[in-house]
Amino acid sequence: MVEERLTAYCGADPHHVHSDLEDIIEQGCTGIVFCMSETDFDLVPGRIEATIEGAGKVGLDVYLDFWGLGGCFATNRIPSKYLCFNPDVCRTGFDQSQRLDTEDNTEVPRGCINNPKFLDWIRAFTSKIIAAYPAKGVFWDEPKHGYCRCGYCQARFEQHYSDKMPEAVDARVEAMFNENVTEFLIMLFENARDTAAVQNMLCFMTTTQAELGAGNVAKLLNSEALDIYGTDPYWIALDKDFAWLRSEIEKVLDVCRKYRKRSHIWIQCHAIPAGREHEVYEATLETANCEPDIIAAWGYKGMNSDLRAGNPEQCWDELGRAYRQIKNA
Repeated sequence: MVEERLTAYCGADPHHVHSDLEDIIEQGCTGIVFCMSETDFDLVPGRIEATIEGAGKVGLDVYLDFWGLGGCFATNRIPSKYLCFNPDVCRTGFDQSQRLDTEDNTEVPRGCINNPKFLDWIRAFTSKIIAAYPAKGVFWDEPKHGYCRCGYCQARFEQHYSDKMPEAVDARVEAMFNENVTEFLIMLFENARDTAAVQNMLCFMTTTQAELGAGNVAKLLNSEALDIYGTDPYWIALDKDFAWLRSEIEKVLDVCRKYRKRSHIWIQCHAIPAGREHEVYEATLETANCEPDIIAAWGYKGMNSDLRAGNPEQCWDELGRAYRQIKNA
């Protein structure tokens, strides 16, 4: 049974937030995944407060999404403010193509997850927001790849392998990164949980689980601080069919049953070509038939960005039609 129906939401001018949230309620949503960047506090004062307080007033749950945080999570579209002023914590040493995730933008720097200064900052930054703004949970979205050969990473490699770190990425470098990112995520889960009574929700891209390796995935899912696990099987973006969509959903549900975690699945509601809007409705019902605990959509009104749908309002209406049908079932 689908318990929650969410949409990603980036907020708006504080004067327009209320009407957006009312629209979200009318479309059958139970909550929002609120995408907050490091620059939101500077660019639109009051937006965060208006969104979170407004959601509470209309009865929507809030999951905080630290969007693009430290260059370590989606998105690549908003560079980290902290890294701009602290380039000494950026991943370095290997050539650019190996340091950076090239999914969207090869120029976006990433913070080194072995750098103590960076780790101190990311713990403090997330704790401050979690403590200041009441939320049901925290959404950790698509941890980013990118290797590093800074002094901290070289020292850790040498301690682990009793050998100097190579100048080019090899299987040992990949294995160490995957172990390090697993430790990094668990640290963030525990830090969030120590700050407030929030649920930690982790989203992997459909390929990440295999890339990370079964051992590291098991460590993550064995963490008591991780509550919800899922993926974003964007069938149109990856040029797949609904049989593939169902297969990816079942993989996640099997893992969640094994480790006793709640499950969540994302629906593609962005970058939908004109004429294929009906697939948003069909994919949402297909997903609901698999019975994940949570269905979420990326995102509100086709996400008004360079990934916006051809007809974003129609995509949003198709999602709402499916959400209301699920709600009333």
